[in-house]
Amino acid sequence: MQHKAWIDVITPKEALLFSRVSRGLEERGWDILVTTRDYEETVQLLEMEGLDYVKVGSHGETLVEKLRQSLYRMEKLAELVVRKRPGVVICLTSPDACRVAFGLKIPIICLHDTVHADKVARLTLPLSTYVVVPEAIPLNSVTKYGVNPGRVVRYRGVDAVAWIRDFNPSEGVLKELGLKRGEPIVVLRPLEEKSSYMLEAGGKAQVDVVVDEALRHGAKVVIFPRYGYQREYVRRKYGGNPNVVIPSRAVDSRSLMYYASLTVCQGGTMGIESALLGTPTVVYLPVGGLCISWLAGKGFPIYLTSGVDQLKLYVGRILENPRAYRVDTSRLLSQLEDPVEKIVRLAEVCVKGG
Repeated sequence: MQHKAWIDVITPKEALLFSRVSRGLEERGWDILVTTRDYEETVQLLEMEGLDYVKVGSHGETLVEKLRQSLYRMEKLAELVVRKRPGVVICLTSPDACRVAFGLKIPIICLHDTVHADKVARLTLPLSTYVVVPEAIPLNSVTKYGVNPGRVVRYRGVDAVAWIRDFNPSEGVLKELGLKRGEPIVVLRPLEEKSSYMLEAGGKAQVDVVVDEALRHGAKVVIFPRYGYQREYVRRKYGGNPNVVIPSRAVDSRSLMYYASLTVCQGGTMGIESALLGTPTVVYLPVGGLCISWLAGKGFPIYLTSGVDQLKLYVGRILENPRAYRVDTSRLLSQLEDPVEKIVRLAEVCVKGG
């Protein structure tokens, strides 16, 4: 009998991770249902990865909109899942998927790597059959939500290892964006201001600090806004500057970061990708950062700060001599664990009643 898995992909990085999980399951004969939200970057990455998907609902920016969209998504997802009848759901703390799967008695494999996202953890971890977390995440940060320690599966790495370890960069992205290899390039990813935990913390994107300091050092800056209003802001302020590039759609950001002098990420994923590639990386986060600190301790070139002054200092210092901060990470990467195989094995355990 062919097993079926449902994977809910709600953020851009999940498109990269779960495309690997999907392929791993398909190689073992599984049938895969992928669902997502109407979030442009996530959808574009799913298409770049060649995954078929069903788009259900959107994200919502205010608390009221988030609640309404979640209620809508759960209703529509339930209708879809009842028809498709998957044997397991795999997600990264998706409240909608976890609530639907729990209600329909479908086993849940839930990945978790953001300990400061307390509200999301409350809505997902207690419902999960297994919780998969990086070694950097303390066990008690999962079990405090009522999760049985025997159901927590840890791995020695971060999820981005799945799509970075065997990655081969291409210079095509430089040509696409009008850049040249060897010139100073800064990649900037603004803050995830509309996430529930950031709304609570009141964190604000510090775009100007990074761009102005980078331009002062003669660098070109490539900005990847998360939201329409962030895109409009940087267009209004920097749109006339030939040294500021704002891609209109998803590009090969991994190759871009590989060739960049510096990545500044006001959030975790792109910063972790960049550091795994060996590019000096500054992560500005008003909250959390356990995986980032863990990677720094392993020797990856990643620096965490929650202060604006220190953010500016890091940018200026690294751009004075970027090569001094770059690291050949091939040996370090070989020592990290890819979570995909563990997720695939857990899926097989779930459908067998484990």
